[in-house]
Amino acid sequence: MSDTLTLLEPTSITLRPLQQPSEPTIEEITWYRRLSEAMVFARGLLATETPKANGKSAIIFDIDDTILNTNSPSGRQSIMWNGMQLQHFNRIEPVYNLYRELIDRGFKIIFLTARVEKSDDKCPVRDVYEATKENLYLTGFNVYDQLMCMTRAERTMFKPPEWKEMMRINFSEAHGYDIIATIDDQPENLQGAYTGYSIQIPRREYALAEAKSNPHKTKRGKKTHRPILTPQEYQEQLTQKINYADSLLQQADSNKKNLVILDIDGVALGKTPLEFYIPLSSGRRLPYFEAIPEVLSLYKKLIEREFHIIFLTERIHEDLGEGTKENLMRVGYTQFDKIIAFPRELYRRTPACFWKENMRINLSFEYNIVATIDDTPENLLGDSLGYPIKLPYLNNRLIYGDFIAPNWQIPGYSRTIKPSVFS
Repeated sequence: MSDTLTLLEPTSITLRPLQQPSEPTIEEITWYRRLSEAMVFARGLLATETPKANGKSAIIFDIDDTILNTNSPSGRQSIMWNGMQLQHFNRIEPVYNLYRELIDRGFKIIFLTARVEKSDDKCPVRDVYEATKENLYLTGFNVYDQLMCMTRAERTMFKPPEWKEMMRINFSEAHGYDIIATIDDQPENLQGAYTGYSIQIPRREYALAEAKSNPHKTKRGKKTHRPILTPQEYQEQLTQKINYADSLLQQADSNKKNLVILDIDGVALGKTPLEFYIPLSSGRRLPYFEAIPEVLSLYKKLIEREFHIIFLTERIHEDLGEGTKENLMRVGYTQFDKIIAFPRELYRRTPACFWKENMRINLSFEYNIVATIDDTPENLLGDSLGYPIKLPYLNNRLIYGDFIAPNWQIPGYSRTIKPSVFS
């Protein structure tokens, strides 16, 4: 087993044009949400870990359905080798983003897969080990210390969880690696010696079953899963997250131009309406909303510590820009650098999580982004996040009744307010 990686330079490769991505299904959206939550959890566990001076602090990744999506063949799948076609797969983007962050922080990466090293005798192509290296290279996983596949003899003698435990023991005791975490989609592979933190990638089939058994309508008309919290559970989780954020942000370097990015709906602003409205082009009106007190309190502490604040929201700029600014200032958010709202031309054709990531990357050239605070898991993935801090989802129905009904009555208010596109 070598400690030095020699990158495979693909030769004799014929690439087909990349396939155009299709509209995601309800099941795929649900799986992506569960995956996003797992990555937020992983970042939280690994945030305080620092690579040791000996350069042997390692993170172990499985391959199939952990970093590569076996349900998604790549648009570059037809790679010719000795006249045969080899199936390649697309990377799982949120896991790839975590991988890049770990590389940048100085961790060593080990890929440990139950793929069998040699292909079947009936398939006269190069061995699976070389094919796997090439798939990793083409999908961006090109920096790592070790790539280990099972041999045929090992596959007949051991089950994958037993073999993976043996390999971890070997890496730790014979090669001196300090295994910080193991990331795998199979729970049985996360048991045994030398796993470090055990981080499970959600299994796709479970997410599909969840989507079918627990559908909910979102504001864009798709069905997806939303966690259902009682008001007490929401308050407890919110207080815990705000205290956690406050403790993290106290450690920021005061000599830098520090920035905290805040979402608006469900983060800076709650769902208690005020007696003011933003007129919409459709003829409807969106009410102003009260601030969430815990978030407003954290915001005031950040202003005192001379943090810069930017609000990054999915609200449409052309409809809600000026009204949103007035709403924020009216409830106490009086100091901030800017509000960045979604351009109308991108709203229907660009996922909000990708747009927000692009905005953060642009901001990172001017600011030191210390934290991003949002209530949607997929908005806390990607580059230039700082600390990703997810607040609990503020469930409309539990606190104020049914927002989706044709008309709804706000407790404590005398008049009925029509629902808006953001209800």
